[in-house]
Amino acid sequence: AIEAVVSAMTRHADDKGVQQAACWALSHVCRLSSRYEEIRQNRVRAREAGAIEAVVSAMTGSSNDDVQQAACDALHSIVSGMAASQVRAREAGAIEAVVSAMTGSSNDDVQQAACDALHSIVSGMAASQVRAREAGAIEAVVSAMSTHADDRLIQSDGCKAFRSMTGGWRGMRGEGAVLVVLEPLDGSRSPSQGSNASSAHRCSLDAA
Repeated sequence: AIEAVVSAMTRHADDKGVQQAACWALSHVCRLSSRYEEIRQNRVRAREAGAIEAVVSAMTGSSNDDVQQAACDALHSIVSGMAASQVRAREAGAIEAVVSAMTGSSNDDVQQAACDALHSIVSGMAASQVRAREAGAIEAVVSAMSTHADDRLIQSDGCKAFRSMTGGWRGMRGEGAVLVVLEPLDGSRSPSQGSNASSAHRCSLDAA
């Protein structure tokens, strides 16, 4: 089934409906099961079938919010907890694709799914953490959290993404460390542009 889904994505690369449905199918098969071993096996099969590359291709081939959300969710499901898949995702350009999805849309579902994807792709991977920072992932997450300040899911998933991208700031663990992100309330980038007011998002770096 996984191989058939990837094949459909390749054959119908220009069909947004197929790409969206295929991404959701991959997401479900790689995450929804009562047995972890089955989930792990499906994630391996997805990687070997070229699912990661197919999903990244779907993201770069369409700016449609529904496709972007489904693709980010698929990446999150496929690579979560799988080091080899995390490396494959980085090599396929998944980090840059996710950041592009975040900067190209203000849709809350896209932003949340993208934060989840970043967390899964870079968690525990030093090279991926560097790649994410160089791609502007931190700024993208800051923007998402600032734009959707009342959305608890985006705030929570944004904090997880921060922890993954910074390696959890392990040297500060046990000291009640928090990450404080400041953004002007009026949307300006500099106090000199007319406002000193700011909103702060506090992310506990010790949270599970």
